[in-house]
Amino acid sequence: MSRGNQREIDRAKAQAKINDKKKQDGRSGNVMSRNNNDATALQAKLAAKQEKLKEEAVNAAGGGSNGGTASGPAIPRKKVQKKTESMDDLLSSGLSSTKKRVK
Repeated sequence: MSRGNQREIDRAKAQAKINDKKKQDGRSGNVMSRNNNDATALQAKLAAKQEKLKEEAVNAAGGGSNGGTASGPAIPRKKVQKKTESMDDLLSSGLSSTKKRVK
């Protein structure tokens, strides 16, 4: 098997790698204009999010579909306090003092 075209293959791989890097760095144009465009897009996104939150608040206050029954809105579940174990219980959990060694 001859390796006469190995140089051309390596050049093609290197060129493909360079082209992929150029595609990843696709941000072109002036930095200031990009920043302005990003800022306006972010403001529009935040405004839409605020509008959605207001709409949800109106639906919740007006008895919209929030998982409640026909008689009223859903009652949130009570939070159950987690039981905390003392340090002695945790340390001695794997130990048993009743077993004796058999010789």
